[in-house]
Amino acid sequence: MKKLVSLAFIFLCLMVSCKKSDNSGIVELPQEVLGTFTGNLSYQINGDADSQVDNLAGTVTVTKNGKAVKFSFSDGLPAIDNLKFRGNAGGFISVADEGGIAAGITITKNALNFGIDVGGKQYAFQGAK
Repeated sequence: MKKLVSLAFIFLCLMVSCKKSDNSGIVELPQEVLGTFTGNLSYQINGDADSQVDNLAGTVTVTKNGKAVKFSFSDGLPAIDNLKFRGNAGGFISVADEGGIAAGITITKNALNFGIDVGGKQYAFQGAK
């Protein structure tokens, strides 16, 4: 009986520790990191040179609705919506959605950097407030 209780306890511990949490560590970005960043902005659709935009003074405006973050771009580029972030060494880093997109965006109160592919649309930005 003791052995059965011990095995049940171990199994329970393993189940709890392996449980996935979709929102684990997702945070609401503080007001200080929101706003407009200016810098090197590049955009292209599926490698098509005709769709390419390169702007050394491009802008990205960062807004939020709760924990969901939106990037709006200069040059008439499509916005990226519903981004999620976790805290990371003095700033924040994006979390990939179910499709695996938008991971690796880093943002602090002074800097925004990323190179991502969202549905065949490649965005790159390196800038500051």
